[in-house]
Amino acid sequence: MTKQSIQKVSVEPSALLIVTQHAASHPYEAIHGLLVGPMAGVVQNAIPVCHGTPTRPLVETAMGLIHNKTIVGWYTAPALLHDTKAGPVALRMAANLETKDLEPVLLVLQNAKLVACRNGEGNVDKLLEAFGKDDLGGQWVRPLECTVQDASSAIEQMKTSNPPTIHDFVDHLEGSASTPWVTL
Repeated sequence: MTKQSIQKVSVEPSALLIVTQHAASHPYEAIHGLLVGPMAGVVQNAIPVCHGTPTRPLVETAMGLIHNKTIVGWYTAPALLHDTKAGPVALRMAANLETKDLEPVLLVLQNAKLVACRNGEGNVDKLLEAFGKDDLGGQWVRPLECTVQDASSAIEQMKTSNPPTIHDFVDHLEGSASTPWVTL
């Protein structure tokens, strides 16, 4: 069965806030997480999985703890400020996501643009780069149009959310988080 391919991705401000706070919480490591929504191309929420390199058992356990949610993709932020592309780990995670009848999307947070936004010097345009699976090589390199709903609200939430307090699944496993992992 061929999975439904998408051309556009819509991200809600709350999902963007989680992704950006996750990156700010672990500024010197790549971060990774799941995207959930009601259907292909609509991201309502982000679930922080790990900082560093995710393992299959870690991701499977995290996915098993998310009940009755439709996984629509994977997000990442590279470890280095000026990296703009998803690394091989993120590409592999997107490729291995098991979704129903849709192809997952891969969102890549642009760290330099995040710093500008948090400093009041930028906007959310191109803060998240979205990619779909290309037809020829089967990699997540096909650019998709990505919009953030209510972008001005998202910017204000990012500016006022200091210090970032997003804990990923690994933080909880290590015992370094006292708040609930997922609040959907």
